[in-house]
Amino acid sequence: MGYEGKIQLEAALRPEGTFADFRKMLDKYARVEAIMVVGHNPNLSEFLGRIISEPGCEAALELRKGAVAKVEVRRTSGSLQWCLTPKILRSLYAAAAESSRPKSSRK
Repeated sequence: MGYEGKIQLEAALRPEGTFADFRKMLDKYARVEAIMVVGHNPNLSEFLGRIISEPGCEAALELRKGAVAKVEVRRTSGSLQWCLTPKILRSLYAAAAESSRPKSSRK
């Protein structure tokens, strides 16, 4: 991926982490252009649903094992840009691998 920085471990992403912990973690990295968050369910699905919803109205999202989501976060809210399931990711990988194979001529 080209990442050369240090991986940060955050207590907010442990199974006992709370949404308040997660918000504090996001605030801590607010000045960074982009972060990748890797965690476990059910917390990550819950936190994602709460980030992209209006207060008091939680979106129901299920991040399956291996899923990837892009969320743009502003001060108090976020918007889901895309969410890719493992099945979609496998299809994209297969299509990319096939299109990058050298073409052979058939005569």
